[in-house]
Amino acid sequence: MGTPDRHPQATDPAPRAPEPHGRRRAVIAASAGNFVEWYDFGVYGFLAPIIATQFFPSMSPGAGLMAAFAVFGVAFITRPLGALMFGHLGDRTGRRRALSAVILLMSVSTVAIGLLPSFETLGLVAPVLLLIARMLQGFSAGGELGGAIAYVTEHATPRRRGRYGSWVFFTQILGTIAAAALVTAMTSILGSAAMAEWAWRIPFLVALPIGLIGLYLRLAATETPSFAALERSQRVVRMPLWATLTDHSIELLQVAGIVVTTTTTMLMVTAFVPAILVQVGGVSSIRALSVSMAGLLVILVLCPFLGALSDIVGRKAVMLCTPITAIVAAFPVFLLLTSGDAPAALVGGALLGLVLAPFAGAGSAALAELFPTAVRYSGLAVGSAPAIAIAGGLGPVLLTWLVETTQSLLAPAIVLLALGVITFTAVVTMKETAPALQDVTPRAGDDEVVALP
Repeated sequence: MGTPDRHPQATDPAPRAPEPHGRRRAVIAASAGNFVEWYDFGVYGFLAPIIATQFFPSMSPGAGLMAAFAVFGVAFITRPLGALMFGHLGDRTGRRRALSAVILLMSVSTVAIGLLPSFETLGLVAPVLLLIARMLQGFSAGGELGGAIAYVTEHATPRRRGRYGSWVFFTQILGTIAAAALVTAMTSILGSAAMAEWAWRIPFLVALPIGLIGLYLRLAATETPSFAALERSQRVVRMPLWATLTDHSIELLQVAGIVVTTTTTMLMVTAFVPAILVQVGGVSSIRALSVSMAGLLVILVLCPFLGALSDIVGRKAVMLCTPITAIVAAFPVFLLLTSGDAPAALVGGALLGLVLAPFAGAGSAALAELFPTAVRYSGLAVGSAPAIAIAGGLGPVLLTWLVETTQSLLAPAIVLLALGVITFTAVVTMKETAPALQDVTPRAGDDEVVALP
């Protein structure tokens, strides 16, 4: 029951993997929550200009958008609290229970936003209730990413961990695309006036049925072989958070350094770029959403291939492509986005997707392999949540402020470039963890053994 070894590979039990259909069920169960989480976050981001008019009508368009993004960011600020609680539960009682609670809370808080009266009806109470709902969303999201990564990768076989892990981010992107597609389709069919008046609520209410489906899948799923083996051997850590902080501080910093850039870039794709193009650039909401869709589709297509590639060439080789692309493409991306030319803007959106795709493919396996089973949920949740809180909580507001202050849509390029340097440093300092590149002697049946310690 003590603190896990610094190098647990030599001592932790190596459970046998479930049958292929069991692994597929695990991927579906874990990915369902990711779909719900990023559908929910995506809906708010895509509808931020409308939310600004519903809950902050007395402000100027730019100030109202900043207020809407400030409420958007509150969810990221409460995220570390959720990471602490759900990380502890996940490492003490199992991944499945923690993830089931996460998806239930996320779905309820999202539906609540769709039911909220506007400022016109409740006055200042309306934005306060919106703030509370977003706080609950953020709290639940704090336990989602780390738990989903741990759950999927602990079901995967050693030399296919990158491939399986890529589905965590694949379904995140799929959820975001579903949000964008629904908002775009409704805007095209109903018109902007109807969306601003009442139809904006529908995408939030849709979270209820898909959330219930995700909850059912998670409750019906089994615990991971790695955690089950840990319980059988009575090596569950009593204080996983303390063990993580004392024994894995370097790994926590590496996770934070990687996640801060990927989160900021993701928010550029899903929230900041479409909103700023509408409010400041003066383009239509349909055209702005199409730029987001271009980036999301690039990630969706490349993600599984890059995950599988990381099983062959290593995690670091794939992961380094994210910060390098961010540094090289930062200014070209925003030049294209602000050119006023529709095809050029689509290329800019696609380049933002290209920044994220390598992390989306290899990130789950790379981050999971930094921590032993006993503290993996806590390590992933606590390492990523503060960085996500900073990037998500301050990112859109800071980027909007930069544009408002400088009157230049190129200002965000400086932020992307600087964050790329931080992530490059974090990836370079990581140890290579892909089994294919480790100095180990293959064993008979190695592909049937779950090698995550």
